[in-house]
Parts: sequence; C-alpha cells; structure tokens
Amino acid sequence: MKILAFAFLVTAACGAAVPPDQAHTFQDERVHEAGQVRMTIPHGWQVDDSAGDTLAITAPDQSVDLEVTVIDGQDLAGALVGVAAGMLIGYDNLALQGAPVSATINGMNALFQDGTGTFHGAPVELSVGLVDTPAQKFLLVVGEASADAFEAHRHEIRQFMTDLRPL
Repeated sequence: MKILAFAFLVTAACGAAVPPDQAHTFQDERVHEAGQVRMTIPHGWQVDDSAGDTLAITAPDQSVDLEVTVIDGQDLAGALVGVAAGMLIGYDNLALQGAPVSATINGMNALFQDGTGTFHGAPVELSVGLVDTPAQKFLLVVGEASADAFEAHRHEIRQFMTDLRPL
C-alpha cells in the first residue's frame, strides 16, 4: 500500500511525464462541478456519475477502483480524520498506516493516508487523498486495489492524480 500512496505523493509533488507510447491513453476529460476541478479519465476506464457529486472510476479489468467525491470540512486534517472514521463502516480489519503525508497538486493542498483492510472477505490496499479545492470543499479520492492490480495500472493512477486541475 505504501506504493500506492507513494505514487500519489510523487505524482502530486513532482508531476509525472507520460511515456510517449502511452500518451494516447488519456483522452476523456471530466469536470467535477461541485469540487470545481477538471479530471482526465484514463482511456477505457468506466465512469459512473449516477450518485450525484460522486464519480466511481473503474479500470477496464475491474481491478482498481477510484472514488472521487466532495466533502465538507473546516480544515484538511480534520476532514481526513472524518474520512478515516467513515471508512471503518465499509471495510473490515481496516488499519491505517503511518501519518498523513502533505502534498500539492497543481496548486491545491492535499493530504494522503494509506491503509489495508478487507472488503467482502478479499484483502485490499487503500489510499485516501483529500484535495483542498477552489470550491472551498475537499475532493476525496479513495483508491482501492490489490498490490498486483496497482502495479498493472500504476501509470493511469499517477496520470489521473497529476491531471487534477482547479477550474
């Protein structure tokens, strides 16, 4: 799981160049109105926006899920604690790892926290990111995958995080 947050952090802090042979894989752009951010969805990934201000983004092989939603909160650290407590409901054996890590994504402050747990009996690695948006709200990005699935989709996940941009 440290790999997932590390990828989020390195991407957020340094940006990630798209390898020339994979530059064509990012073409679907979405605007998250409530969060006032623009996102680039990896080619072939499915987006379900039927739940209001939440986007569920799934890899073509269904092995990686990214959920993007907007939450209210007075400060970034307080919002992250609230999110972590809320996650206890959806996962069994949830264990958060280490302290939250600060980053900046295209001028927006962010915090990331890793964890592990089980979902319907299957072990999962989790990475939670909170991005302070221009909408005076927080964009919550929850990534869920096995270590193998993350490795297979590392490039798309990095590019997704790098391409979060304020409107």
